[in-house]
Amino acid sequence: MIKNPNEVGIYVLSFDMKYPMVYWEKNPASKSYVSSQMIKVGKTQKISKRMEEYKSTYGFRKFEPNTKTVSAYWRDQGYGNLNFNKCLGCDNTTYHHHVITEHWRPTGFISDDISVVESLNKDIESFIKREFSEYRLKGHNNIGRLAEYYCKSQKEKIIGSINQIIDEYECLQHK
Repeated sequence: MIKNPNEVGIYVLSFDMKYPMVYWEKNPASKSYVSSQMIKVGKTQKISKRMEEYKSTYGFRKFEPNTKTVSAYWRDQGYGNLNFNKCLGCDNTTYHHHVITEHWRPTGFISDDISVVESLNKDIESFIKREFSEYRLKGHNNIGRLAEYYCKSQKEKIIGSINQIIDEYECLQHK
């Protein structure tokens, strides 16, 4: 549970969509899809804002972004109206999303200097990327160009690694 939605920190998300979904709603032609077999490791300076972005991408869409490239893509797919009022990840036509916050760990306690905190968060992402490189996925079926997405089977190990790194920093703060 997120206590302070404005905190900086590291998160792990999972997804529960039926069909893979494009990783960013403003680029529907992308070959990079996210599926329920993946988890996402990320850092953010404001968790509440970041989660809202994920929920609008991976869930019910009232309408698609009104840009030339998005409109052209959907027109080529046979859609004349960008007011979808549906989810592209399932058959549901009511408001919902497919994002599950599996883990949230604030890191703002490390320093009052945001650059120090951001450096730690980047180090954590880099460590996870190295240690779990064989489980990194570029997208659904490992097709695409995504970063910080991993096989869901590694969720608990990744969360354990994140906690261990942050615990070590926290111990250093109390010495």
